[in-house]
Amino acid sequence: MRDCPEVDAFSFWDGEIPFVLLSTEKTAERGRFDAAHELGHLVLHGEVQMPHGPQAEAEAHRFAAAGALAE
Repeated sequence: MRDCPEVDAFSFWDGEIPFVLLSTEKTAERGRFDAAHELGHLVLHGEVQMPHGPQAEAEAHRFAAAGALAE
């Protein structure tokens, strides 16, 4: 993600295989939140629905935040 420094993370499906790509330029805490956020997209939105827009982002944020509260 060196070519896109403004991107923190993203996820996608390639067939039945999920991928999460994370920036290594963030703090460990931010990296964990970004990983949980992208996992939220994969779990909540599945491989068929491509998550877009503010609602999908809010859902993934809530998923990631819930994991942070559980610690």
